[in-house]
Amino acid sequence: MHKRYKIPLGPWAKLPKLKEVGTLSWLQLNEGLEGMSMRLLTGVVGLSEEEVRVMLEKVRAELKTPKVHALFDL
Repeated sequence: MHKRYKIPLGPWAKLPKLKEVGTLSWLQLNEGLEGMSMRLLTGVVGLSEEEVRVMLEKVRAELKTPKVHALFDL
């Protein structure tokens, strides 16, 4: 049996430790977003590289919005 942890994406959490973890997880996602998305969206879905880059800029903008409280399970 394993335990799941809710990890914030961004510095929105109130607890200082979760705020730090959220900031680091957001930085990691932001830096790797293009690498994680480009092959799938161009090779499988059929979008152009430019279309993917435009979409990823929108994703990055949404993740910067303070009212978005994104989480993922670890």
